Amino acid sequence: MSVTSATELKLISEFSNSEIQAVGNLETEIKFGSIEIRKAIKVMIKSNMSNVEIEELLEEGDFKAKYGSLEIKNVKNTMTRLVIDGEFSPIDIDIEEGASFNARLRSSMAKLKVPDLDWKKEEKEMNSAYYEGSFGQSSDNKLWITTSFGTVKLDF
Repeated sequence: MSVTSATELKLISEFSNSEIQAVGNLETEIKFGSIEIRKAIKVMIKSNMSNVEIEELLEEGDFKAKYGSLEIKNVKNTMTRLVIDGEFSPIDIDIEEGASFNARLRSSMAKLKVPDLDWKKEEKEMNSAYYEGSFGQSSDNKLWITTSFGTVKLDF
């Protein structure tokens, strides 16, 4: 399925691949397929055995990913909320310079690769990690990532 532009889109997809050029508000559930999004303002994506790739995320993202991959190539500094819950899923997130947010990152039986910053709280064990901190200007924006059995790579 291919969508050029939509203000609001609800999508349930199984055993198929989807491409979306531009979307304002997306709510989708994907099983056994993939979705590629060029530009989105707000997304809520639940994926199972699927790959999710987003070129540009402008404001909000809520993701639940199981047994697939999640890649967001450019989270704009206008982001207000990014919440990711991953299981058995590699996650790769690049956040644009100048973003402000409060971060809580937790991994269990997974690697968590984060920038070497002045984290308020940093706990690392053999197969788990927890990071907490505030970055940029004071804000209520949040970046929460929880993962198990999948590598998380975060750049900003």
